[in-house]
Amino acid sequence: MIKRVCVVLILALCIPAVGFSQITVMGSLTRSREAIPGEEYEGVIALKNSGEKTAQARVYLKDYIFKADGNTVYPEPGSLPRSNARWISLSASTAILAPGEVADIKYTLNIPSSDSLVGTYWSVIFIEGIPEEPEYEEGREPTIAIKQVFRYGIQIVTDFPDGAEGDLEFTNTKIEKTEEGRFFTIDLNNSGILWLNGDIYMEVYSSSGEYINTLDGGKFRIYPGTSLRKSFGLGELAPGTWKALLIADGGGTLLFGGNYTLVIPE
Repeated sequence: MIKRVCVVLILALCIPAVGFSQITVMGSLTRSREAIPGEEYEGVIALKNSGEKTAQARVYLKDYIFKADGNTVYPEPGSLPRSNARWISLSASTAILAPGEVADIKYTLNIPSSDSLVGTYWSVIFIEGIPEEPEYEEGREPTIAIKQVFRYGIQIVTDFPDGAEGDLEFTNTKIEKTEEGRFFTIDLNNSGILWLNGDIYMEVYSSSGEYINTLDGGKFRIYPGTSLRKSFGLGELAPGTWKALLIADGGGTLLFGGNYTLVIPE
């Protein structure tokens, strides 16, 4: 008898236009909409089989939360206080695509008629490739087959911005030295009820207040009750004491900042 052991690796992806198995998810991985209580709206996730064989994928819902320490969790749909998963119905739980075929997975949101809905609600629709069963030849030695199963997470965001306030807290600031150099790190905690999307940067000044330069921290997206960590490279700053103004621009009036003193040792 031939012994076969199969190890399946599942990789959660958050980048566009990457194929798993042979199926590709087309379009944005974040679908957001400002909604009205009591309304119904629909969306479409387009799938394409770019391979030469028939391919399959599972379609399912999960909640989604992440923390600054790197911990990311996908609880059962509807388990988080700000989950919109209970409002979502899917047109299919599986998709089977012939080579070159394009298919749509439709999702429908039925918003409850409630005056208490305010702020941001979200969940994730996963499209997960189903790997083919490997073929084995009789008489071969036992082997270990490793399969990579890729999955797409499409974030479904429902927003009720009227009367909602955004709030962002800065915590756990420190200067760290690594093999790549010195970095200023800080945790962003969304303590409000609106999701925040924008740019974060840090303006550096001398101890006397002279502007030196601006350090770019890139983009950020953070949901209510979640947190993330940002790092700023300090490689160009000489040892000494510097002043810094940290700014997180979430767009419009959603502007947050903090003043810091950076002490860089010899």
